[in-house]
Amino acid sequence: MRVIAHVDAHDSWTTDLDSFVIDKEVITTLTNTGDVYFWTVDVYGKSILLQHMFSTGINNAISISVCLDGRTFLVVGKNKWALYSLMGCKLIVESKSNGCINGYFIDPDVFQIWNKNGNVKIYQTSMKLNITIPIVEAVSDILIDSSIEKLEDYYLLIGEYNSNFTGNTVISNDSYLAVVGNNGSLSVLETESIIGNEEYEPAVVCSYKEAWNENDNYQVTVSTVIESSFKLVRGFESGHISISNLPTMIDPIQWKAHKSDVTCLLVLNEEYQDYNYLVTASTDFYVKIWNLDIVIEVDGIEQPELVKRFAYHSGPVRDLFASVPTSNRYIWNDRFFSVGEDAAIILYHISEEPYVVHVFGAHPAPIETVKWNLDQDYLIVKCIDGGVSIWEMSEATGELQQCIYGKLANDILSNANELSKYKKQNKYEQIFERHITGFNLETSKNSSIQTIVLNIRYISNNLYNNFVHSSTGDVDMDMILPISLENTKINSFKAFSLLLPWGLDEELDHIIATKLYLNPPNPEVSFGLLGSKGRVSIILPNAKSGRWNTSPNLTALHILSTTSVSQTLIQLCENRLELINACNRIVSYMCAIIHEQVDNYVDPSLNFLSRYWYDSIDDIMHSARIIFQSVLDRLSIDERREIAHKWSTLLKDNCDSNLSSRNKTKTLAVLVLGILGSEKPDSLTDELAGQVTMEMLTLLFSETSVKLRTAAVEILGKGFQTWSNNIVDISQVIEKLFHLYLMNDPPNLAETALHALMIIGAKEPDQFLRSIGKGYLSNSKGGPQEVTPKILAYALKTIDSLVKKHTGELFGSLPLLVGAVVRSLDPNVPGLREACLQPATNLVHDLVRFYPMVAFHQQTQRLAVGNNNLVHIYDVISATRWHTLDHDEVVDCLAFSDSGKMLASYSIAHSTVKLWKNSSSFWGLIGTKLSCTKTINLNPCPITVTPMVLLESVRLTWKNDNFEIFRAWEEGDDVYYVLN
Repeated sequence: MRVIAHVDAHDSWTTDLDSFVIDKEVITTLTNTGDVYFWTVDVYGKSILLQHMFSTGINNAISISVCLDGRTFLVVGKNKWALYSLMGCKLIVESKSNGCINGYFIDPDVFQIWNKNGNVKIYQTSMKLNITIPIVEAVSDILIDSSIEKLEDYYLLIGEYNSNFTGNTVISNDSYLAVVGNNGSLSVLETESIIGNEEYEPAVVCSYKEAWNENDNYQVTVSTVIESSFKLVRGFESGHISISNLPTMIDPIQWKAHKSDVTCLLVLNEEYQDYNYLVTASTDFYVKIWNLDIVIEVDGIEQPELVKRFAYHSGPVRDLFASVPTSNRYIWNDRFFSVGEDAAIILYHISEEPYVVHVFGAHPAPIETVKWNLDQDYLIVKCIDGGVSIWEMSEATGELQQCIYGKLANDILSNANELSKYKKQNKYEQIFERHITGFNLETSKNSSIQTIVLNIRYISNNLYNNFVHSSTGDVDMDMILPISLENTKINSFKAFSLLLPWGLDEELDHIIATKLYLNPPNPEVSFGLLGSKGRVSIILPNAKSGRWNTSPNLTALHILSTTSVSQTLIQLCENRLELINACNRIVSYMCAIIHEQVDNYVDPSLNFLSRYWYDSIDDIMHSARIIFQSVLDRLSIDERREIAHKWSTLLKDNCDSNLSSRNKTKTLAVLVLGILGSEKPDSLTDELAGQVTMEMLTLLFSETSVKLRTAAVEILGKGFQTWSNNIVDISQVIEKLFHLYLMNDPPNLAETALHALMIIGAKEPDQFLRSIGKGYLSNSKGGPQEVTPKILAYALKTIDSLVKKHTGELFGSLPLLVGAVVRSLDPNVPGLREACLQPATNLVHDLVRFYPMVAFHQQTQRLAVGNNNLVHIYDVISATRWHTLDHDEVVDCLAFSDSGKMLASYSIAHSTVKLWKNSSSFWGLIGTKLSCTKTINLNPCPITVTPMVLLESVRLTWKNDNFEIFRAWEEGDDVYYVLN
């Protein structure tokens, strides 16, 4: 996130702002004196311009809200609220109401007013306001005076609700109103119920603060996850600490560690360290270090061994930080800090006998931020009074260098490094670097929620790395399938239990427990979503809905995660059939059965799945495609078209083909519609298919991200039949795909481009052959100057791939194809024959192998191909056409004799074999020509032979002077003796 503009134009304190879009994006700001400012935002010009300022005269103004269709705006003050037209800022209605604290629009004609007692009044217009943008004169027609009696003439009180309101309300999807009350209470109201009925019940009423603490004898004050061993550590207000194995939390170790509240926990067990310590701190002023590798018994209770106890603080300890490991400043790798309410920071050294290095005290005010400068060994401390203290961290001194304030203090602080990678704000960055990450969500001063984030990419890699890397290359099945859960060595596998759909299918639960040796989480966990900016949404434990019927994104995330890990295990368990069957059963259940067994099941988000259509992890990519396809298969054509129509509206919002102006939402819409069109062509109308085609071509030809371009290439190829009618110049598409194949950077894109070329080549073989080699592969003159020999060699390889994959589709293009091969061996073009000899040789062999109407004689280097009733014979040495023969009917089969002196041609339609012989004793002499020496009549073919049937139905072979003809509709081979 970056600042694009800064303005300083308000005369008094700014209390609220809102935004809306007409022609441009507009921001409205409100001051406490009731002044409303309207600003236009130019994101690309990086400016905010003041367009208008309007004074409402409302003192102690609190909030401003613009209605959803941009016609009106609402201003709320402590003792008064008023509604104005947006165009002209004309007063529509106002009302005196003591104790107002907030106001919002629910829909364009419905708004709510909250007061400090928790009462909400919801109003709806009793007549449609005749306000038409930009005509503002109509506003004056409905202008009324400010008396409260007049209010009901224009607005009806349609709902009223009372809660312990604290000032936060959120509208979700225009249908739910979330109200946050005192003491952590949360109410979620369905707005349709409020508006339509006088009596209603909130959809959710609960306390998010208390929801996670109902089963604890003491309040949990702090918690952390030991990510290396997948254990949960919790500290309590009683001073106890417990350590539990996840995900079951069976038989935790719990002991009395402190005299009062445990305030912070720190695990020190990184790879660069040779110890496994837990550091705890409390309001009892103590910092204690525990050895997690040694468990002892004290008064009959098991607990980790106490390594050291420190009592250097004179107040409660509020934070613990581990120093950042660095290669050039290794002396700081074994250190950690404690921060106390006594305004002191203490530096500790970790060893077999830990000790205190320095006490950094004498700060003038409570500590707000701690950073350091490693290069100069400075510890930088900011206090709440704005002062910054700079300490020297050398073991020899540890002295205070100076204490500064103002701009210099802020500059020094901004250029310093974060003290620890364990700081809360850095935890979100670690999520993308670890397979398991734990952190706390603060819900109030004395309560927090322990959160575990699973990174499926890293879990998949972690499984591969631990199971596949062995000296023999075999999977260590003892690691993947322990006898008991406690012996599990791979935390990623233990974490898999959190993803599974426990409790929905008894048979599946039994399979997981007996084949994978996993148990359901105990206690049950609450699932949620982590946003890109660190925002977390979690389903409350007592909520009526669960992870399968709450959110399309949540459903997609969990099904994709479960299926991906299952696919990884399938790859690892290739020699264990019962394990493969168990994982396959999980995949089948998630994709095809779960929607039938869960009430009010919410289908996975196609938008979410489309983001992983191309992914660096194959198991994630294949799983996303399987799930996407399973959702489409369940939908009727009308439902698919409804989805397509919804996404099509996002294409119309921005018709600019310039990729720099393409927004993320539109790109996702293009991918979703592209997948729909390629997987289910009937989902798109002809008009929409044309739009999607243009957008996919934009992704293909623009220098966009590799992931997007790869997805576009595959979708264009796979759905070519859907898009082809809307592609003006198919040759350009073929040439671009061939170019991407040639680049081979990255290989995944090149492989996808080749696959797309194969599909397009099968549908448009002539266009394909003419496009990828340009002049070389066409009959145009001057072609060799258009493309290099190396590129032509790749073109021949591509054609060979097409021959192997789509043999039947190239029948009509064989003469063009054979001619291209011959021209690629032109000895008169420098470097051409050398570059193309090997791929041309391979291609000729495949043509002879697959097509009975192509024949080649090795010794004489003659290549023959049937072209309707004609037979073209080429001299490969000179790269020229040597002879053309006329069989009178379509030629279906050719074969040279062993000596190369004779050629046999067979026509199914004519039911004849013709033998052609050179008039001289040697091929290639000037004046020689071929002539038909014999015609053999065969029995007519009793069946209709299609091109694909012909491939397997007819063959001509020579043995000395005998030739044999095989015809599948007759028993045995017919053998003919040919006289010299």
